[in-house]
Amino acid sequence: MTLADARVIRDSAKALLAKGIDPNANKKEVIRERSGKMSFADLANEWFEKKIKKEGKADCTVDTIKRAKDILIAAIGHLDADSIEPTQVVAAIKPVEDAEHYHSAQRVRSAASRIFKYGRSKGHCKFNPAADLGEGMIKKAATPRPALLKPATFGKLLRDIENYDAQKYGNVTGLALKLLPLVVTRPYAELGKAEWSEFDFDNARWTIPASRMKKREGEHMVPLSKQALAILKKLQNINGNRRYVFAMSKDKPIAKTTLGAALIAMDYQGKHCAHGFRRTFSTLLNSEYRGKMTMKKFGTAT
Repeated sequence: MTLADARVIRDSAKALLAKGIDPNANKKEVIRERSGKMSFADLANEWFEKKIKKEGKADCTVDTIKRAKDILIAAIGHLDADSIEPTQVVAAIKPVEDAEHYHSAQRVRSAASRIFKYGRSKGHCKFNPAADLGEGMIKKAATPRPALLKPATFGKLLRDIENYDAQKYGNVTGLALKLLPLVVTRPYAELGKAEWSEFDFDNARWTIPASRMKKREGEHMVPLSKQALAILKKLQNINGNRRYVFAMSKDKPIAKTTLGAALIAMDYQGKHCAHGFRRTFSTLLNSEYRGKMTMKKFGTAT
């Protein structure tokens, strides 16, 4: 290389630095563009923008996928997507698994596999290096959320809720707890974020938009009993001029921890949580159904 050539390279590097561009990174990008290869970061971001964001998934699902994508990009984003080996994907997931966040590690592996599948469909990858990694990962059994599963103990909980008074903001928390077992929705994304515009009092129904559902379930219609309507009318007297049904000091949804904290205050910590109503509802109704089917089978039903 001549001195003149070196000066040209130096001046080019200075010009890039003046624009806030890393000359080494720019050089790698130019080489990548000339070779027709795509970095894993570019592939992952394209997959996220052109596929995940357009599939109508719930916001919480999109956020979870984005976190998994960003973990992968931080570790292997600089590599050519087509040159990545299984061991490199494992190394990207390992810190998450070492922290004993096993469910998160599984989500990161799943995201990696989907990104490489997308890459194959677009001609950027010849194979999926994350396809067969699941067997080598720890799969921790899910721990059921605490819930009261016997009619007598659940009945006591309902009586305790009936007598509960948060003594703040018109007892919005207490009214939310009274409504939750009548609608059996998810306690925060669906109930906690409820807006008045979603309720049809004339037809006694509540329509939860698809954007607040956990999966692509579409909008969800919840029929409202007379007891549920009575609770909602009490809430109207408190927050009827606001956007959110369960707003307190500000017109914002209640915090994720509000209902759980109230149950803890009633001495139900480790016994029953806000999400536990769904488990109770499913268990008791299924038990009732099986009992009736058994009586019908043996001719003892009334």
